[in-house]
Amino acid sequence: LPSPEEAKNMFIIKSTLKGVPEYDELVAMPTRHAKVDLLLDLERAERCVTSKGETKMHTILEKTDPEVVRRFTSKHLLRTYPDGHRVTSGNYDPVDYWAGGVQMVALNFQTVDQHLVVNNGFFDVQKKSGYILKPPYLRRDGGGGPSTAQVGLQVVAGFQLPGPAQEGGRCLSPKVRVTVIDPMTKPVVWETHEVKDNGFNPVWNTAFQFSVRNRELAQILFEVVHSTTGERVCHHSVPLSAVRQGYRVVTLKDAKTDVS
Repeated sequence: LPSPEEAKNMFIIKSTLKGVPEYDELVAMPTRHAKVDLLLDLERAERCVTSKGETKMHTILEKTDPEVVRRFTSKHLLRTYPDGHRVTSGNYDPVDYWAGGVQMVALNFQTVDQHLVVNNGFFDVQKKSGYILKPPYLRRDGGGGPSTAQVGLQVVAGFQLPGPAQEGGRCLSPKVRVTVIDPMTKPVVWETHEVKDNGFNPVWNTAFQFSVRNRELAQILFEVVHSTTGERVCHHSVPLSAVRQGYRVVTLKDAKTDVS
């Protein structure tokens, strides 16, 4: 390790070195092990980061009053990460943990599944800054709760869609799958009809109506699917809070790389 003099103007994220005041001064928020009951750690004097695997964090959020979590996260940071049993590097739904007030929700970025797509779409609205302010009800005393919304959505058309990889990029017969992810209800899925052998300028003109109980954190996932094989060829996820009235263009991303 560098000496304290050499470590000037450097960021030390985490250190196992203890009992050295010079290093302690460089660590703004040390890692601490919190108990399942956050109330016991709420009055801790120093600010800290508490990291728990997804299952343990879910237990904490389930057993703790939301107001206690809000008070705890106004002073400390909560971080969760995929459990070790995910040997295929799959992911959990990050929306549930955002809704619980967890500030840092780590995912396996090597696996482009639905949950990673939702995570990336959520941060895309802030130009991928990596930071989005939590909704007011998760930050303020007496901030109330999430707001509800009734939404009408129409999938009109697409253009220049990529072909299915399983068939050499040819003969796409696209349909659009729309999934509404609300942390307070189960996901709701709709699909348009198939447009046969036309990935260049398919037209669907299919309308959907739905309601959400948490407008601030609800997400809308669009997936273009090849009807013949069910292969997902491209997708994009958009936070409902970023959606505006009128005609809008959704830039789709590659299904395997999540890159536009």
